[in-house]
Amino acid sequence: MTDVAFTTAAVAVAPRRSGVLRRLSRHPAFVVGFSIILLLALCAVLAPLISPIDPSAMKVRFRFRPPSSAFWFGTDQFGRDIFTRVLYGARISLLAGFAVCVISGLCSAAIGVIAAQFRKLDGAIMRLMDALMSFPAILLALGIAAALGPRVSSVIIALTVAYIPAGGPHRSRRGPDRA
Repeated sequence: MTDVAFTTAAVAVAPRRSGVLRRLSRHPAFVVGFSIILLLALCAVLAPLISPIDPSAMKVRFRFRPPSSAFWFGTDQFGRDIFTRVLYGARISLLAGFAVCVISGLCSAAIGVIAAQFRKLDGAIMRLMDALMSFPAILLALGIAAALGPRVSSVIIALTVAYIPAGGPHRSRRGPDRA
C-alpha cells in the first residue's frame, strides 16, 4: 500500500519539473536561440578537436588565402587560419559573458540586500546606482576598460561595473527585504 502511494506521489511531482522545459520548448525562438548558443558553446569547448591548428601559428606563405577545404574561413595577413581563431575566440567571449552575468547579478543582489538591511545606506546606494545608470553602459565599460588596460579580466571588470545597475536585482531585492 505504501508503494502505491509513493509511486503516485512521484508521478505527481515529475510533471512540475519538466513543465518549464515543456513550455519553453513550444516557443520556436527559444529553441532556435538555445540551439545556436549550445552549438557555439560545444564548438568553443571542442575547439582543439575541431581544428588542430594553433590559432596563433603564422605561416606567411599562406597569406590571404580564400576559404577552401584547408582553411574554411580563409587566412589573414599573417597566414593564420581565421576559422581556428574564431573557435578559440568564442571560448574567451563565452567565458567573459558568463562571468559578467554571474558577477553582476550577484553584486546587484548583494547591493540590494545591503540597501534593505541598512536603511541609512539605502539613499546613498541608490544615488550611486542612479549615477552609474546615467552613463550609457557601453561608454562606461569602454572608459573603465581603457583605464585598466588590455586584458580579458579588465573587460570582465568593466562590463560588470557597467551592468550592475542595469541588472535590476538591487532594486527588486531591497523591496522584499525591507518588509
